[in-house]
Amino acid sequence: MTSTTLLKNRGAHMSVQRQDTIVIGGGLAGLVIARELCAAGRSVTILEARSRLGGRVYFDSVKGTDESAELGGQWIDPNYQPLIAAEINRYNLEITHGDPGTEQRTVSGDQVLHGMLPIPPDDIVDLERGVWECLAASRRIEYGRPWEEQGLDDLDVSWAEYVRGLKLSPAVEEYLMTWTSASDPEQSSALNILVLFATFGHSAWAAYNSMELKFTHGTASLVDAITSEVRAEIHLDTVVAHVEQSADEVTVTTADGRTFTATTAVLATPVNTWEDVTFSPPLSEAKQEVSRLKHVGTGQKIWMQLTDTPAGGVLGWGFGKGVNWLLRDRQLSEGGDLYVGFTGGGSLDVDDHDAIRDAVRVFAPEAEVTRTFEHNWLKDPYAKGGWAVFRPGHFTRFHSELSRPEGRLHFAGADLSFGQQLWMEGAFETGFQVADRLLRRK
Repeated sequence: MTSTTLLKNRGAHMSVQRQDTIVIGGGLAGLVIARELCAAGRSVTILEARSRLGGRVYFDSVKGTDESAELGGQWIDPNYQPLIAAEINRYNLEITHGDPGTEQRTVSGDQVLHGMLPIPPDDIVDLERGVWECLAASRRIEYGRPWEEQGLDDLDVSWAEYVRGLKLSPAVEEYLMTWTSASDPEQSSALNILVLFATFGHSAWAAYNSMELKFTHGTASLVDAITSEVRAEIHLDTVVAHVEQSADEVTVTTADGRTFTATTAVLATPVNTWEDVTFSPPLSEAKQEVSRLKHVGTGQKIWMQLTDTPAGGVLGWGFGKGVNWLLRDRQLSEGGDLYVGFTGGGSLDVDDHDAIRDAVRVFAPEAEVTRTFEHNWLKDPYAKGGWAVFRPGHFTRFHSELSRPEGRLHFAGADLSFGQQLWMEGAFETGFQVADRLLRRK
């Protein structure tokens, strides 16, 4: 093909000419795989269940306003994310600094602390020791080496168990627990946090200060730029139901009965959705178990229009009433500020305006919430969760297996990244790995 072809669902019982590769999933990983294969002269078909491309990267207009917002992935840090930095340079994409707010407020026990110090001054020595222990543990991690070969079983315990084992003061222990702001610290592995520090230069400050840079024209500018180079046939609104391998090809059947055949295929969809597809032969027991149990990244991202907040903006952090992280994105032309909040472990009903208002007022009692909006990734049938947060034991037992090819079927997506599963960088990491493997395949 000479250009990208976007097709809506064209009806049942359609058979398409055999391709070199079928890519299931049109998120960033799937798009970069298709781009690299097409550039090398391979024929590719992308099958995407949604009516849009981008996957969990979703830049959309806010109903009833002239504003747009990132409903999925948003922030980037080119200093520690070389692959996303290369994409920015490749397409000359504009990036800009966010405006998170200058007045930091941290929930500690039954009080809200004001200022940069997130714990009472009497606990600062324990804070220093706790952070040092975490960074020392992160230095045991060898990036890219299979987890099961690194002797990290003692760190693949719940974050709550790991933190309690440090024997810190209650205030510092509570503060460290909030580092798993998108999941329950009792259910998520400590390696989720420690590998994050490892990929950000073994720096807690760099890891949590990375939510600043973003695309000036939204992540849609990145998706559109990549898509412009994808010389493939792209089928939107196409739900995959069955993947069957034979000795010399892969046949993919959609929910409406269409069939696509290729020499190889790539499953580039969130791990939590794999159980919705039947595979012949079946996927490995480990892949089936992880998809069945689901990862525990149940945090939600909520956008809010707030008025009556401090002029400098509020940056809130800590266990509150459902919002564990609150930061300003920008001022709005119609008045007020646009804020984004993150729920912890799915504990807040994102459709309950009053509950969101109460959660915001933990950090900003003076604030008025005039509008809220979000995309509920937990209820999205093609995501079934937000960014991946793995359970205790899953890194050292299953992580390497998740990306292992099975016959002619390969696997990609940010969930499978070695250490950037929370970021767009992770999608590029696995996308390039799979594309390279397929290009080396005869």
